[in-house]
Order: sequence, then structure tokens, then C-alpha cells
Amino acid sequence: MNYSKKIKKTGLFYYRREKLLRKWAEANQTNQLVNGDDNRQLPCFSPSKINIRTKRNTNSHGTPPLKPILVSVPGQNEEYGLDSDKIENLSLLESIRYWALKTNQTHQSINLIMDIIRRKTNGKTLPRSARTLLQTSREETSNIVPLSGGQYWYKGIKQCLLEYFRNIEAPVAISINVNIDGIPIYKSSKSQFWPILFNIHEMPEVGPVPIAIFYGSSKPISVEEFLQPFVNELMEIVPHGLLVNNHKLEVRIRCFICYSPARAFIKGVANFNSKNGCLKCTCQGEYSHESRTVVFKSINSAKRTDKEFRTNTYDRHHKVVTPLLRILKLDLIQDIIVSDRLHLVDLGIMKRLLLGWRDGLFGFKTKLSSQQINQISTMLQDIELPSEIHRKFRGLDCLSFWKGSELNSFLHYASIVVMKEFLPIDAYQHFLLFFCSITMLTSEAYKSNWQVSEKMIEKFVSEYMVIYGEQYVTSNVHNLLNIVDEAEVFGPLHTTSAYPFENALQRIKNLLRSGYRSLEQAVNRLSEIHAQEYYTTQQSKSNKKTIPSVVTNSNYKGIEVKNGLFLSTSKRNCWFLTKKNEIVHFDNVSEHSDRIVIFGKILNDKFDFFTYPFPSSVLNISRGDISKLSLKINHFECSDIKSQKVHLDR
Repeated sequence: MNYSKKIKKTGLFYYRREKLLRKWAEANQTNQLVNGDDNRQLPCFSPSKINIRTKRNTNSHGTPPLKPILVSVPGQNEEYGLDSDKIENLSLLESIRYWALKTNQTHQSINLIMDIIRRKTNGKTLPRSARTLLQTSREETSNIVPLSGGQYWYKGIKQCLLEYFRNIEAPVAISINVNIDGIPIYKSSKSQFWPILFNIHEMPEVGPVPIAIFYGSSKPISVEEFLQPFVNELMEIVPHGLLVNNHKLEVRIRCFICYSPARAFIKGVANFNSKNGCLKCTCQGEYSHESRTVVFKSINSAKRTDKEFRTNTYDRHHKVVTPLLRILKLDLIQDIIVSDRLHLVDLGIMKRLLLGWRDGLFGFKTKLSSQQINQISTMLQDIELPSEIHRKFRGLDCLSFWKGSELNSFLHYASIVVMKEFLPIDAYQHFLLFFCSITMLTSEAYKSNWQVSEKMIEKFVSEYMVIYGEQYVTSNVHNLLNIVDEAEVFGPLHTTSAYPFENALQRIKNLLRSGYRSLEQAVNRLSEIHAQEYYTTQQSKSNKKTIPSVVTNSNYKGIEVKNGLFLSTSKRNCWFLTKKNEIVHFDNVSEHSDRIVIFGKILNDKFDFFTYPFPSSVLNISRGDISKLSLKINHFECSDIKSQKVHLDR
């Protein structure tokens, strides 16, 4: 009987799926015994398709306790490939647990697959419930309390640190970055999460960790209620540290990395688009009727200070009293940064410039024609970026859908080449000021020239008013004036970026199964993921590989020089820069005992791509004729390689 078709034709499949399949399986099992056919399979669920290498568990005393399996909550675009080496050493129970956490499976799916395996393999040691398998905590949801405007779950930074550093063997000092931001969790309602996340600056391989989550239809109504538990913990931990295994763990707050509305909320000050909304200086904004925004024209206003902020000197800037005032070692001006790479540079200035050029928002002078837009789109789609950059460029017609990482790649790899032919000279040279300054601020290698970046940023902001108009100098453009000062204190831009936190927000959002009791769902899913598993990222796993390592397949031969640098004979990965600033085309690689030798041809004919505001060779950017490679094949050690190069045809 083709029972599955009958199920699909009725609503019972959705309301009584588990019960119906169990009855069908029992009936089918009876038929198998009668007919003597032991190879019949459940429809759509062939055991041969369950790609799990198992090791039978001989423990008959119930479900074993959770063990660190070192998996991370998968993101939207993460591939669900199982690690065969990891599965090899796991029992059947641990393998199912690994699969469930790795692929973010629902409890219904886990129950079904365990029932199938139990019936097909007589796996009596398998638990009957997904909650037992994953050991879903019953205590975590009891920590959810009502809060003005919604619900609040608070785990605490102390508990998170104790879990991670439980095996500490020596005194450790860490500095933490804190992120607070909101994320809508459904398309059809106003429901949103406002998590408090943190990561450890000295351990970039450790992903962001949730300290607390607020759930409601808007942001928390009271900043005092929202931040009070967090502030109380910091007041205890920061001065005295934590004692773990009789060793002291020193904790310091490095900075708060938040989006503009969240920064204003946690500081209790005027919003970013208010006339007194600048967090760093006393610049008075003006309302522009032409652009319908508040603009900030001054570039030399007096800087705000922590002392004056704490004494409520800026009366029009303050709105409510923030509990952050109680953290005495926190500089409320310097440590709450505005130079977040994601929101200020990529989704801020870069996207605004592209929209202005494409749609003519800055006027007719810099507007691109439809033919030019099509040409630029074609050029972008033809660019082959290195394999470490996962997003391929899309056309300008999809600009509103570009992710921050796409705008980042455009700025650093494509912008100066693609836009050179289509922008007026003054607008292109103005953009070069922005490109060069941001490029230098992304690496410690250019730190000696960061003061030059500051001058270029000031020139960029002042000329922005001339080329595009004063009415477009919004808070993002104005905040660029503080980017160098914050880089001097905290380091290159990627160390104060919100990219890892945005990814963590999406992962928390993806934990939800339905719209029922959303906060409880998220808390339960987080409780199912062991602390060590949640903190471990794909990067930390890749560190276990032997690097450098030679890679060979039917299409190419290559070498992984280090994490994030892969060379091969394919067009996208075949160029690199040596420490002698030689541009080399990768030809081959050989491995003899413990020595790896890379073979390539040096590009002889190269010159600067631009000379304003300084020669492009300072940033290792060159233009050359790739047909004029050296005839001699040179050999290089892995230690000779400085960086990878991106090749763009013109």
C-alpha cells in the first residue's frame, strides 16, 4: 500500500506525522517477518543514506554524559559536511549527537532518525527522546524573567568564563570586546532579540559568546534594567578578577562594539541622527531640508572627555543615566567606539558612495549612466577573487542586497580599477583618499604611516562637502574623523569589527524552530551546545591541519601556505608577493622530505597604478603586462612569501 501518498493528501502528515510513521514502521516490520524480506527499507529513509561511521557503545547504564565534540552552531551558508576523522572515534550515540548539533536538527527529526536506527540495528542504548540525547537543560529557562517590554534571560559573563577556562593552569589576563545589538527574528512581526555578546581579544579563534538575551517587540524600555546584571558582574570581576583552579584570571574591558542606535541606547544619550548626537565631539549638527537629515559640518570641534561625561556636563547630549557610569575603569568616550569596520566603512561610507554614484543621489556630476552601470556590473562579475573570499561579486543592480563582506571586497580589490574609467577625475582622486587611508588602517604593517591616514581622512571629509555637498555629510562621514584615533588605541580596524558578532546574531536567530516561546527555544538550543563546543570555531579546527601542505587534484596543484593563503595554478590563486616585493606567478610546487619548494616566474614589467595621494606601490598595488614574465623559473620557500595578490584584467 502506497501509504505515504495518502499521508501527503491529508493534513495528518503535519499534525500526526510521528505517530503515523511509527504505526507504519510496526506494520512494515510485521510484513518483513512474514515475507522473509530483511532488506526492505522505510520510504525516504534508507539506512544506507545515513552517512555515519559508528562505533558501538557498550555502556548499558543509560545515556552517557555529554562530551566535548568541538562543533559550532552552523550559520546559514555553512556546509553540513560531517568530519569523517571526527566521526571515526565516536560511538553511535555520540555520532548522532554530533550530527544533530552540527546540522541544527529539530527534536522531531532527531526522534525520527533514532527510532529508525533503533528498529533497524536493535540499538537499545539509544534514548527515545532528543532531550535525553542532547541533555537539554531544564534549569536554563527558569532563569528567564519578565522585563519591561519583554522577557530577559541572563547567564552571566562569570559563568561563561568559568566554563571556558575551567582547565586553566596558569594566571591569565584577557581583554573582552562587548557587543550589544538588536536583530529581528521574524519577517511577519516586530519580535526581536537584543543579545549581549562578548569575545576575547587575545583569542580570536574563540567565537562570540552570549551573556544575555532580551526578547520583545522593540528594544528594552529601560537601559537600567537591561544592563544592571551585567554591570554588577563587571564591577566585581574587573577589579578583582576570577579565581579558577586556584589561578587568577584577570579580566579587562577592551571596548564596546555596537551599531549607532545601540551605542546611543546603552550610553543614555541623544541618538546618532540628533543635533547633539556625536559621541566623540561637541559638534552641533544642523538639519538639512534638502537631504532631510542632520549634517555635521565641523571637523575641528572640541573632543568630549570621560570626566565631563560623568559629571553630566553635556546637558543636551544626555538623555538618561546609564548604569555604565558605575564601571569606574571604563572610559565612556574612548571605549565605546564608532570605528566599527562593518557599519561605518563597508555598510556605511562604501555603500553610500556606490548608491550615490548609481542612483545620482549626489547630483548629475557623478551619476552613472545605465550603460556604465551595465559595464561595471559585467566587469565585477568577471573578476575571480582568491578562494579564501567566498562571495563572488554581483552586479550593481543587486547593490541593495550586497552583504558587508561584498562591499569590503569591492573596496579593497575592485574599486580603484573598476571605477577609474567611470568617475570624474576629482571624484576618483577623492575616493583614493578614502581607499588609501582605510587600506593602511587595516594592517599593523602601515602603523608608522597612520598619521598620514588621519590627514587624508580629514581631507576626504572636507572635500566631501565640496564634491557632493554639505547636505550629505551625515554622522557616518563625520565619524570617520575619529577612526585613526581609535586605531591608535585599539589596533587595526579588523580588531574592532562587528563582523563576528553579526555572524553570531544570525546563528542565534537560526536556532529558532517556530514562533512559539522564542526566547525559551533559543535558551534551550544554547544549553544543548556544550560550552567548549559553542566557543570552538571553524578557524580553530583548521589550525590542527599541517601547514604548509601541498594539495593535488585533477584540476590543479597548489599549496596552503598558511591559514587564509592558498596558492595554485588556477587563475584566481596563482599570484603572490615575496618579501622582496617581487610579484610572482605560481607555476608548480614540490615536496621533498621536510622541504617544500615553490616554483614561479617573476613579473618584470610593473609600475604604479596611481600616484595620488602617493605611489600605489606603497600599498603593494602595481600594474603590469603579464605577458612579460621572466623566462627563468625561480624557486621560493614558504617563508619568502609575503601575501597573495589579486589579478584584475583591464
